[in-house]
Amino acid sequence: MDTGLGPGYGSRGPSAVRLVWVYPDLLSTYGDRGNLLVLARRARLRGIPVEIAEVNSDQRVPADGDIYLMGGGEDLPQILAARRLGLLDIRSGRGERRGVGEITADVDPALGVQRLTGFENHQGTTWRGPDVKPLATVLTGVGNGDGTEGAYSGRVVGTYLHGPALVRNPSLADLLLSWVVGTLPPIDPRQEELVQSLRGERFAAQGATA
Repeated sequence: MDTGLGPGYGSRGPSAVRLVWVYPDLLSTYGDRGNLLVLARRARLRGIPVEIAEVNSDQRVPADGDIYLMGGGEDLPQILAARRLGLLDIRSGRGERRGVGEITADVDPALGVQRLTGFENHQGTTWRGPDVKPLATVLTGVGNGDGTEGAYSGRVVGTYLHGPALVRNPSLADLLLSWVVGTLPPIDPRQEELVQSLRGERFAAQGATA
């Protein structure tokens, strides 16, 4: 699963939001750099300065980041990353059905995020620990294999979605940013036209609405 979290911008005051891309040398199979870029763009469109740090697997992960991002990868790199970081109480194994193609899902209402659209390519099944909630309920696609998609606990979020996920779901990107800086000012609607058009196309292809 891809994972992102946002701990504590407020502890450093109103400085730049520090985005940390964890292990891009291991976990960047599906163009996941796009998640980093869209967070930076949506912050800067609001006048919020951004700093970016890329941390390879032979480097120490800094403790002063505001949002940490991990991408997708093959089994062995994901296992290595999970053993080092252990971010969510989840367990994944091989499922009977492979998920390949478009996926849509409705996010837990508590998070206030719009319907998700993405691309999945996995044969994983994920089980959550008692303190971990499903991120969303699947409308079309496979997700976790039990009718749910992704997982979250506190301010840690994981998902099978690619596309990249935050590019195709800007409200999920904004959720992470809001955890860091608080209430976000709106973005000029003209800057949102392309992504909303693409979201509409993807949902229409699945027989769903945004």
